[in-house]
Amino acid sequence: MLTINYFPEVWIFLLLILKLCNIAEAENGICTSPESKKVCCTNYHEVNDVCMKCPIGTYGENCTENCPDGKYGEFCLQQCECKMNQQCNFMFGCLECLNGTNSTNCVARCPDNMYGKSCSLKCQCKRNQKCDRIFGCIDLETQFTFTTFTLLMISAGFLIIISVVIGVTVCVVKRNNLSRNYSVYQSPVPVFYSGDKQIQLSEKDQEHYQTLF
Repeated sequence: MLTINYFPEVWIFLLLILKLCNIAEAENGICTSPESKKVCCTNYHEVNDVCMKCPIGTYGENCTENCPDGKYGEFCLQQCECKMNQQCNFMFGCLECLNGTNSTNCVARCPDNMYGKSCSLKCQCKRNQKCDRIFGCIDLETQFTFTTFTLLMISAGFLIIISVVIGVTVCVVKRNNLSRNYSVYQSPVPVFYSGDKQIQLSEKDQEHYQTLF
């Protein structure tokens, strides 16, 4: 039978068991909210009703935060110690600068006439070439010829279309003018003269005359 002298030991034992249970739950990513609901712990997020670790490079509640500058890896616990011409990647740590950049954390662009990895290569471009900070010397002649040819073709197309429209318009106007003049000078009823006398044809003769013309 337990006496009052054993109560402190029992209480400590119960607390230890409870703590071990909480540790086991935390290892599974499951924590208890103030409302005694099962929720995912910090640095975990729920996937198909299972609490999973945050993807590498993220941390925080529901894994909503990306690693701050200088941190990387699982739960962003790793510290970058990058050298010159390296930058800290939030997933993999220190990586070499991309082509066309250099300096600390790769914040600088290559200076003029330099290109490539860590801007370590020098351009020796020919005429009609320029130095690209990523690829080096780029031939401008092909690009310029293609652009000029395209502009010339577009201009020629517009000129042809405008010429055709103007030509058709002129032809239509001339045709309308000729039709109008012909209708003005054509006599609807033919009249003949015999000496000083004017002879008007009969209606039957007029119809016959009009069928001839």
